[in-house]
Amino acid sequence: MSQNVQTITEKLTDLFFDRDERAIKETQMEYGDYCLRVAYNILGDMLDAEECVNDAYLRVWNSIPPARPNNFKAFIAKITRNLAIDRIKRKTAQKRSGATVAFEELEATLFSQEHFISEEMGIAELQAAINSFLYTQTPRNRAIFILRYFYGDPVSTVAKKMGTSESNTSKILTKTRQELKEYLQKEGYYV
Repeated sequence: MSQNVQTITEKLTDLFFDRDERAIKETQMEYGDYCLRVAYNILGDMLDAEECVNDAYLRVWNSIPPARPNNFKAFIAKITRNLAIDRIKRKTAQKRSGATVAFEELEATLFSQEHFISEEMGIAELQAAINSFLYTQTPRNRAIFILRYFYGDPVSTVAKKMGTSESNTSKILTKTRQELKEYLQKEGYYV
């Protein structure tokens, strides 16, 4: 982690630990646009994204202390992403969005009809397994996977960001999902 990121993380974490109201304002100035992008990519609605980001600030306020994140940007992005996913699940009970389709693609890989993730496996363990798998991938394939399934970017946006065709991006995603499934099977996560 770079010295600058470490300094920002420490500064923000200290403000939250001190229960200093500037913590929210500083977080908003430092990561507000970033969190808004994460939420908007999932929700596709700016008002919902703004509400989600505001909820994320409150969730961070309630999480620190006791949490002491090593990387504040990743910490708040994960909170924002989870809140956006929860919101979209509620909103899409009647209709499907692009982000819903992306999450369904990944869910189909993780929870196919032939294999099921062991019930004893917690979310944290599944996340750790997926992270370990991603580090076996090339940086390019890892970035494509993260853009699609962490940020919820449409395939067309991922292709544009990565400088590849939509067709090639789709092939990479399909291959990576299959490799993830095989990795989880080999590691004994499926029963």
